[in-house]
Amino acid sequence: MLELLIAMAPLILLSALAVTAIFVPLQVVAAFALSLMAVGFLLGVPSGLAYHWVLRRELLRVGSLPPGWYWHPQHHHGGLSPNAIKRLRPWFLVGAGGFGLIILGFALAVLALAMWFRAGGAT
Repeated sequence: MLELLIAMAPLILLSALAVTAIFVPLQVVAAFALSLMAVGFLLGVPSGLAYHWVLRRELLRVGSLPPGWYWHPQHHHGGLSPNAIKRLRPWFLVGAGGFGLIILGFALAVLALAMWFRAGGAT
């Protein structure tokens, strides 16, 4: 069942974008896209910084910081205690959610740009 959902997700997303392009005015799509990106940045950047700060603190408790730990931080979760993971998880999830909102807002912004070109806005 999960495989079917994963396979259907791109089709559902493209269908939703097509329906949005047909029935929702360009200004609404553009404003919503920018709003999603703004909320994503407001949530994602501070929580991402907090996540890295907490991870650094937890890694220092275990030992020294691995070189380049900040480029692939989730690779270092395996060496942490369950309590440390508990302290990291909220920041990780909020940051990932913020990133998801940024990506969704970007996709809607591309849709709004396509709608603008289709309406003759580039002439």
